[in-house]
Amino acid sequence: MLIMKKLFLLLALAGLSLSAYAIDLEAAKKAAENGDARAQLELGDCYFFGKVVPQDIKEAAKWWRKAAEQGNADAQHKIGGCYFLGKGVEHNYQEAIKWFRKSAEQGYMKGQHNLGVFYE
Repeated sequence: MLIMKKLFLLLALAGLSLSAYAIDLEAAKKAAENGDARAQLELGDCYFFGKVVPQDIKEAAKWWRKAAEQGNADAQHKIGGCYFLGKGVEHNYQEAIKWFRKSAEQGYMKGQHNLGVFYE
């Protein structure tokens, strides 16, 4: 069972998607540490959902932020959600709006939706 946890991620929970392919955790960590935005996003997902690694929302936010700073729209949306809800980071609406806007400007629908909520 532990081996399976290290090899596979589960699919979407709470509207956040995880990759459906096998993951080599050590390779993913190395890629993320070397600046691979997609690996940073995936590692953030792993920490957020506690898949392959123990759940750690602060660690998830850290990796999503790194990917977001490189322009990954999905990560921008996710870190915006962290700021909006105060999960893994200090609650901050201005930061949430900033990251939702960056995501929305790239055409990411979830970012557009969440940005629109602020202006209703």
